[in-house]
Amino acid sequence: MIKKVGFKIKKIRVGKDYTLANMAEELGMTASAYRKIEQGITNAPTSRLIEIAEVLEVNVSDFFEENIVSDNREKFGYATKEDVDSILRVIQKIATDFERLREELSLKKPGAKKYVKLKSLKK
Repeated sequence: MIKKVGFKIKKIRVGKDYTLANMAEELGMTASAYRKIEQGITNAPTSRLIEIAEVLEVNVSDFFEENIVSDNREKFGYATKEDVDSILRVIQKIATDFERLREELSLKKPGAKKYVKLKSLKK
């Protein structure tokens, strides 16, 4: 559980572009001590978790959410459900844009369109 909480804290921190050193300074602790919290080596007291949440401008409960996709985590790391959904939206947009471009190109090249039709007739 400590490692999961530390991971969530780190994920939120990185998502907000805060450095480990910035966090440590804001919390009045050494970077080494703060790193141990993120690595799950140190079990931070509730008061420290509240301070971390305030610096990151999130709720403490965000550190304990279980919406993490962790298949093959040793190989690929962790991703939240939101991360996966965001990636899927990007992939869908790319696929839509690709199809639109393919159609535009085929309309601009009359020979290409005829070639496709002839090819389909041969099959």
